[in-house]
Amino acid sequence: MFKAYWCCCLFRAIDDFGVRSQIKSSAIKALRKEVDETYPSLGGHLEAIWPTKKETVVTQAKLKLASGVINLYFVNDELLFIQPKDKKMMPVLRLLHRYPYMMAHVQCDKGGTKSMLSGSKVMCQGLTSAGGVIDPSIEEGQPVAIMLEGKKNAVGLGIAMMAADKMFFLPITVGKWRRRGRW
Repeated sequence: MFKAYWCCCLFRAIDDFGVRSQIKSSAIKALRKEVDETYPSLGGHLEAIWPTKKETVVTQAKLKLASGVINLYFVNDELLFIQPKDKKMMPVLRLLHRYPYMMAHVQCDKGGTKSMLSGSKVMCQGLTSAGGVIDPSIEEGQPVAIMLEGKKNAVGLGIAMMAADKMFFLPITVGKWRRRGRW
């Protein structure tokens, strides 16, 4: 199961933007180190994404739907990373589409597409079925890219709420459902 942070509709859910403030160079180094540790597959591309000497600005935004504050990191007036409170930094979808190999992917089957795009959580059944794919290296709390069956690019970002090995062994329970009209 994944807690999804939708970058494509993020700004519709923002209640209030905070003050933009420039970050000191020592804090920039610490943030770049955190990004490098979180996404080691970027390798040498971090300098191209986030140049050392470029102006970095952070602003806080209060979300309407979720309780909390999210930090938005701008480099040269381009939004590159978001950081929910007490979570790891995550790239925005535009950056993820430029560097799709930077984070682990999960793929949801076609049956979960409509509900996922409407904002619900991605459930394990949509990932472990025939059309779903889970990267076995996913750990709890790790940021992941959410893909859809038959699509090339990621449609969302999320944070894994459980490790991949636990997802494979969850019991699938089917509840009662009621047809329209008679039983």
